[in-house]
Amino acid sequence: MAKSDDKADVWMPLYIGDYLADTNRLTTEQHGAYLLLIMDYWRNGPPPDDEEILQNVTRLSKFLWKKHGPVLQKFFTVENGVWRHKRIDEEMAGAASGKAAASEKARIAANARWGKADAQSIAQAHAPSMLEECPSQSPSPTPNKPKAAHQVFEAGGESDRGNALPEIQSNLTEEQKALIPVVKALRTAGVAVMAANPLVAEWAAKGLTAERVPELIEFLRARGKTGNIHPNYLNTVIDDALNPPAPKAVKPRADDWFRSPKGIERKASELGIYARPGESHDALRERCDSELRRREQQGVAA
Repeated sequence: MAKSDDKADVWMPLYIGDYLADTNRLTTEQHGAYLLLIMDYWRNGPPPDDEEILQNVTRLSKFLWKKHGPVLQKFFTVENGVWRHKRIDEEMAGAASGKAAASEKARIAANARWGKADAQSIAQAHAPSMLEECPSQSPSPTPNKPKAAHQVFEAGGESDRGNALPEIQSNLTEEQKALIPVVKALRTAGVAVMAANPLVAEWAAKGLTAERVPELIEFLRARGKTGNIHPNYLNTVIDDALNPPAPKAVKPRADDWFRSPKGIERKASELGIYARPGESHDALRERCDSELRRREQQGVAA
């Protein structure tokens, strides 16, 4: 019964009285953003002090983040490039302690029933189910659940596995294996991502191939993005990178008539002005300008 490991980051303790006491001055939008932040914290640890990633976690636009970010930051302290939350850190430590206590309880029970020889292995096998079946009054699940391979890599670990990933490829679906060339190119370019990440399939569906990765990276560097690139950030800009909007056609300005002799003659004809014998185009343009000003003052359309 190891299913508690699967549920370790699906829920977390939320003390409603404490939460409402600390957040009674937040707007509805700020409540939503704050809850998304603390839930991401519980699953993935302290978020980096990076506005683009924080916007992605809170689902706020750049404008709204500028508005609400300073308010939300008051609940955290920025340390070593990440946002730390004292209460969540305490709850996570308590969850780990609770799991250790459950493991010890299981060891003692196994020792009493089956003897010392197999007690340790049996206790380890039954500790997760005992933790689930005998929760504390305020249950705090452990955050130390082993992460999926792509989550470990993208968090910055196991980066020495190499592009081939032989020990992981056996766990991939055929569709994910087909994405390995794209993943290799992305990792070589500094994007911490693996084939099991569902974002890779989405990017491939939008047209990303291994051949287009250099084009994608060039787009990001042009935007000032340096160093390694987080998949969440890449996901916010990939549409623009792969399918940039077509440049808008420059329409000729309606007031460009004065730039050429033909334009001056055409405007003079529209205004009912006729060139005088020997009159230069500059002089004709001056008369057209005077007529336009007169009509503007009188509210007459040119």
